[in-house]
Amino acid sequence: MKKRNGAIEFWRFIFSICIVLCHVTYLNSYDEWIYEGHFWFKNFRIGVEFFFLVSGYLMAKRIERFSLESEIAEPYSTCGKETAKFVLQKLAGFYPEYLFACGLSVAVMSLVPGVYKVSLSSNFFDVFLLQITGLRRESAELLVGGSWYLSAMIFGILVLFPLLYLKRHLFLYWIAPLASLFILGWLFQQEGELGVALNWNGYLCMGILRAIAELCLGCFAYAIVKKWKHLRVTVLCRLILTVVEGICYIGTLVISAVKSGAPDFICLFLLFVAVSITFSGKSYSPHLFSAPIFSWLGKISLPLYLNHIVWARFLSSINLPLTFLEELAIYILLSMVSALVCFYSVRLVKEILSQHKGRIKSLFLG
Repeated sequence: MKKRNGAIEFWRFIFSICIVLCHVTYLNSYDEWIYEGHFWFKNFRIGVEFFFLVSGYLMAKRIERFSLESEIAEPYSTCGKETAKFVLQKLAGFYPEYLFACGLSVAVMSLVPGVYKVSLSSNFFDVFLLQITGLRRESAELLVGGSWYLSAMIFGILVLFPLLYLKRHLFLYWIAPLASLFILGWLFQQEGELGVALNWNGYLCMGILRAIAELCLGCFAYAIVKKWKHLRVTVLCRLILTVVEGICYIGTLVISAVKSGAPDFICLFLLFVAVSITFSGKSYSPHLFSAPIFSWLGKISLPLYLNHIVWARFLSSINLPLTFLEELAIYILLSMVSALVCFYSVRLVKEILSQHKGRIKSLFLG
């Protein structure tokens, strides 16, 4: 079993909570919250930037580990195979949870008419994570809220992994940072913010550009960390890095809580610095977040991410006479319960399939 970075897993969970809070705008009582002058939570979508950065870093790390284990003799002949292998591994890591979320969404949609504005023609390709390709009506709701991120990540990896595989050093030190800067600059000029997902610009969904830019930034973070990973730091340096790391994470949360638009790009820079420090192991965060609970929190972050919007839509549909804080508490409780059910159900199914792997295989293959 691979060892997880406890600090990354902790922040993965925190930013999943941020995404949950970001979608309180679905709640009917949110208008009351706004009327009273509160604008918190609305801009917490910045959590997606953290996920893309981490995915980019881990993709670059995987390529590096592969090249260390065995030098790539004929990269062009094996590139396609290794790209497919990596993408399938990524899909295996989250697709069962995604299918659970699809089932939950369909169940709630069936029980409470009007929760979703979905149709077979608009949402058929959602099941196969093709949302980011444009194979859907822009006005239709996603079958699983927030699933555009998974679609964008997979297609972003399909674009970037071959480049990273074939020209590792060129990509890490030149292509990745430059591509990230120019794409982010274009988004800044066109949209003025990072909150683009399935917005169609006439050629493609803007979310794929967001994904590619931030995956590239995550790859560049790996290149930086790799350069100073071997350095031995003093206690004072470690303490300073820990403080800077904490300021960057907390600063991101504070800024995104009160302001969106241009500050999104500042938050992305802060996250880039924070993620680089966290992965470097040069701060005290590996010791502060070494307990098993932090690894567990990271594991339930994906089920939480996938199974929360359904309840925001559900509460909006039934329109209970509740205050915002009461509705928020119910929303978070339902989201957490469904996340836990998803996590343990998928784990149980995987264990059963693993125990009967040979028998299942014999049903289909001679």
